[in-house]
Amino acid sequence: MNPLIVMESLKEQFSPAELAIYDLIKKQPSLVTHATTTDLAKKAGVSQPTLTRFVKKQLGYKRYQDFRFDFINWLSSTSTSNPNEDNEYFARLNKLLELTKATLTDEIMAELVTFISPKKHLFATGGAKSFLSAKLFETLMRKMEIYVSSYSIDYLDDAVNYLKKDDLLLIFSASGDSNYIQKITNLKCATLLITANPNAKYRQYFDKVITLPTLSGDWEYDSISPIMFDVFTELLVTHYAKQIKN
Repeated sequence: MNPLIVMESLKEQFSPAELAIYDLIKKQPSLVTHATTTDLAKKAGVSQPTLTRFVKKQLGYKRYQDFRFDFINWLSSTSTSNPNEDNEYFARLNKLLELTKATLTDEIMAELVTFISPKKHLFATGGAKSFLSAKLFETLMRKMEIYVSSYSIDYLDDAVNYLKKDDLLLIFSASGDSNYIQKITNLKCATLLITANPNAKYRQYFDKVITLPTLSGDWEYDSISPIMFDVFTELLVTHYAKQIKN
């Protein structure tokens, strides 16, 4: 059965906090598949125990994982039965590519390469899926025999000890608000933030900030947004290669 219909039938019994959870899931059902219970509760403005209690007492599940399993199965069956969903995905992707093209102009990318190229050593990092773009940057730059050191945030504490004045640290962070970013606010090296959040609270600590567009505004959980990080990375390396040839 559709979990949203079940919740709809019970919503008259919900407390204000439970209604907030229901409204969030109804508006952004994909959050159940991507977000942790802590993150989902935070976005709904409730505590994690409130979310767990809602799933158990109101919806009748023994564990949140059981609810999530049923919800994912329902989403999968809905996707399979909707032949237009793939078209909608590509339409959104095309729109996002148009916005990204308008954002990452030749002038912006050339200026960015000019900022990066004089640096002695390049370092890159990112949390969760964003770290994949840091690894991609490392891989593509090495093909041009330019060495980049990519570190996961787990090793960032150690990595910052190696950063010097002539170095550069690139951080890929969809939200730009991750706690680990606090660690780099007083570094000696130059810093570059690539984010999808125009209001990232740590952006003022960076020498340069590139803000990529999103469609939903939900930069943490939009399944398309991470693709733009790779688009940016490939484009940056392409412009870097052009400068080397010239």
